[in-house]
Amino acid sequence: MESLKKTLKSEQAYRNKEREKRTIELANLKVELEQQIVCLDEAAIVSEADAEGNIIFANDKFCEISGYKREELLGVNHRILKSGKQPDALFMDMMKTISNGGVFKGNLLNKKKGGKEFYWVVSTIMPFKDVNGKIIKYVSIRFDITAQVEQKEALIKQAEELRQFIETANAPIFGIDSKGLVNEWNQTSEKITGYTKHDVLGKDLVQTYITEDYRESVKKVLDDALLGKETANYEFPLFTKDNKRVMVLLNSSTRRDISGEITGVLGVGQDITELVGYRKELELKVNERTLELIEALKKEKELSELKSKFVSTASHEFRTPLSAINFAAGSIRKYWTRMDPVIMDKKLHKIEDQVKHMTKLLDDILIVGQAEAGKIRYKPLHINLGDFINEIIEEVNSSYKKSHKISTIDHEKLKNGDILIDEKLGRNIFINIIGNAIKFSPDANKVTIQFSSEEEYIVISITDYGIGIPKTELKNIFEPFTRGRNVDLIQGTGLGLSIAKEAIDIMKGKIIVKSNNGNGTSFIVKILNI
Repeated sequence: MESLKKTLKSEQAYRNKEREKRTIELANLKVELEQQIVCLDEAAIVSEADAEGNIIFANDKFCEISGYKREELLGVNHRILKSGKQPDALFMDMMKTISNGGVFKGNLLNKKKGGKEFYWVVSTIMPFKDVNGKIIKYVSIRFDITAQVEQKEALIKQAEELRQFIETANAPIFGIDSKGLVNEWNQTSEKITGYTKHDVLGKDLVQTYITEDYRESVKKVLDDALLGKETANYEFPLFTKDNKRVMVLLNSSTRRDISGEITGVLGVGQDITELVGYRKELELKVNERTLELIEALKKEKELSELKSKFVSTASHEFRTPLSAINFAAGSIRKYWTRMDPVIMDKKLHKIEDQVKHMTKLLDDILIVGQAEAGKIRYKPLHINLGDFINEIIEEVNSSYKKSHKISTIDHEKLKNGDILIDEKLGRNIFINIIGNAIKFSPDANKVTIQFSSEEEYIVISITDYGIGIPKTELKNIFEPFTRGRNVDLIQGTGLGLSIAKEAIDIMKGKIIVKSNNGNGTSFIVKILNI
């Protein structure tokens, strides 16, 4: 019995010693945290709350942004700052994360005192526990990003206004792609011809809607524009749905994609049917109607100058993705009550695809900019090669609707082992290269990925059986915004390979390309095997 008492006493002494040690560690951690908070940028919004979320500390910046005095905040629950516009799901996710001991980082929408103004902040919320693992308080560090959010919303509004302006402009505006097929047709074009956008999209403009005696000359004007030679004040007749002729005064403008490649023609016209009638009469009665003719020509010139200014602005500000979104959204808005669900679903998918394309473009440009500024950091870690590549294959397959079979060859069983790689940079490399392999082999149905090893490298080769790359262009394919002459209308920005090359260089790897025009392409990526 006496021995048991000694044992219990010894155990209790050990626990007291450990508790005292843990208390000292927490005290030191508290001092360190307080020193870090003091050193934060004066723009930081800092607060502390107890386990129930009641505020126990708020710095000057917190008071300034929220509109509350410090004494008004102390003891009040943090929920007073939650905006009613903030989704409850996000707020609950934040609470769940920090309650489980995690650190929450994300955008929250808060409100000022009185609830009149709302502020976006980037938040980091960290829980602190006592020696028993119980949460005793939370520390929040925030930064006001209201200005950035408002700027983004303003840009979106401007884009919407521009799209609406094109659609409702009091002049016929239409566009064709590089094959002469109609891909834009605004409301005024519908009004003067009787043909709806649904009637004309995808149809050959010259062969379907131009009178036979003008087809050759109109085709030359459009072909010139597709070569970069624009035409102003060209008159030609259009068929209407009731087989009449409408005379249009046309200004043609070459349309280019972000890399400068010509993708089609934008035409801004004016219905001059009535004016042409007057002009024919004036030819018979020139002496009687001279004054009217001079006035009409003066108005025609003023209108032409106005259209030329508009074409110049629209052609530089408008690009294919916005046009595609505008077409799809306009069709849904006009015909959604009687539109077939399948067609509506296709148009919605079109909008989503174009938004993804534009987002991808912005992401790519951001990565290229970071690379040029030397701001991309290399953080390698060991990950399973098979899991890493299989996840990328699944993602790319999904993006391209499983149009190709992607097979792997691994004689050395390398996929069972690990590879030392920066996961983010690695994803950029292989998503771009495998995606290109699918995109630039539209008439093939397979892509091969082969694994092998060298003395210093793990080698991953991606081979497609597509259009290939001309030898004269191989030396420039890793330059930003570079696209081959043979890509035709295949969508792309010319940034993917540039991003891949930059990432491989950062990881001190190598990339080799082998290709023959029309006979497929192989990209050999070598990653250091450390």
